[in-house]
Amino acid sequence: MHWDYSSEPSTNQTYQRFNVEIARILVTEARKQQVPIFVYLSAKPFVPFLLKAYFESKKRAEAIIMDVYPNPLIIRPSLFVGKERRGTRAVAQLTKFAHALGLLKNFNRSQLKPLLEWF
Repeated sequence: MHWDYSSEPSTNQTYQRFNVEIARILVTEARKQQVPIFVYLSAKPFVPFLLKAYFESKKRAEAIIMDVYPNPLIIRPSLFVGKERRGTRAVAQLTKFAHALGLLKNFNRSQLKPLLEWF
């Protein structure tokens, strides 16, 4: 599989390419190879207005997978945080700050507890 990186795609195009299109390719090939169960690492939206396009692309990928595999194993971790993932660390800090200011009244702070940390 080869992707053309010569142009600068928009964020939505990137999420479409790396979440939706890859899921379509993988699930099609898995079915051809008669793989008995499909495991997909998705994502649990932790704040509805952050990374909306990303979470929507993950949901579309899940739907594509479930069209082929009605009972896949879908894992939805909330957030991976670590030194090499500066963007997610910033999102986590921003979300905690917004919660402290009362901007996220229905937000469950435990949703930001990392599943895994790299140090």
